[in-house]
Amino acid sequence: MLNQEQRIRAFVQLGHLMQLWGNRQEWPGFECGLTREEYNAVPEIFPIARQFNPWFTPDNVEKAMRSLGESMSESELIKWVGEYTFGSRSVTV
Repeated sequence: MLNQEQRIRAFVQLGHLMQLWGNRQEWPGFECGLTREEYNAVPEIFPIARQFNPWFTPDNVEKAMRSLGESMSESELIKWVGEYTFGSRSVTV
């Protein structure tokens, strides 16, 4: 199971990717954690979102990606999780 620091790092990475997609940036290389095909597959679904909600134009989806990505900075995530107490209890499903 991931500890809190590992989870924060994962969300920071996701936020970085969301900003790249929102800014129509080219694949940055394997350091982003995705292959070129995986990276390029995400923006391909932006136009499809409009079929489910007319407000989800590609521009609006890109704006949302940028905004959400910016909110996933390490400092913001640390501040956010600092408001909560997490137990170490294990749950079996």
